[in-house]
Amino acid sequence: MLSGKLFDSVKPDESNWTLESGKLEVSITKSLPDAWKELIPGNTVGEEIHDPELVEQIHSQLAHMCSDKWGADPHKSDVYDPQQLEECDAYPADTALLMRIDRTLQKITNQASLGSHKWLFNVRTDPKSIPSMCIRHDVDGIIWQPDTSVNTIDGAGDTGTVGWNCKHIGTFSALGYVQASKESRKFTVSAPDLSYVAICDSVKHIHVYRQPSQLENDLRNRKTGTKVSHIARQQVIALDPPLEVMGAYAGNEFLYVLTSKNLHLIRMNEPENF
Repeated sequence: MLSGKLFDSVKPDESNWTLESGKLEVSITKSLPDAWKELIPGNTVGEEIHDPELVEQIHSQLAHMCSDKWGADPHKSDVYDPQQLEECDAYPADTALLMRIDRTLQKITNQASLGSHKWLFNVRTDPKSIPSMCIRHDVDGIIWQPDTSVNTIDGAGDTGTVGWNCKHIGTFSALGYVQASKESRKFTVSAPDLSYVAICDSVKHIHVYRQPSQLENDLRNRKTGTKVSHIARQQVIALDPPLEVMGAYAGNEFLYVLTSKNLHLIRMNEPENF
């Protein structure tokens, strides 16, 4: 028999056990969908057996991201296919609206339907400006900085059409696809200088995606001969102890993560004059 504390919390009301032909079967329901490294920490008895149906389901969902063609042309990637988007990628066109409300006129001056261009997060790149918006376009996250100035077109005053410009100031490659795959995501934050973005799970894990950085020496693809001078690094931070994440803030140098009992300060970049 096993004894000890489980790896994480469970739902007692949704757990049960059965005894049939001398075989005891215990079924437990986890409180969170995160994977467990062990049933009971420190107990190595037994063997982990994956559910064949679940494994087949995962393989079928990732099949479109794999290729059996060696040396495929990197410029003709078929990873993204709008027809293969999952439910988590869809965003109802009638509920995704971007609006500008004029405080002086006390009315909506601009309105646009985002449709499949899902809003991902806001980031304040300049303390003197309004926050920028990260909007999904295909698989990427595009950073737009709204212009605070007002341009009146086709007339003036209350009857004129107000022009609203938004400037493209940055891009996080494949971030839209990545965030849609994080079912346990609770917060997404970005550094003001757009050097990295952090996706915080509800418990324990922080997924960090950095902008491409210059390599000291170029890399060469042995099959295609393509030179690579920049790479985008990804990191996974495991909080200890693994508690529920209550909030997060990304600075240029540090990432602040608040859990139910602790405040974690994580250095992300060295200061510019270091």
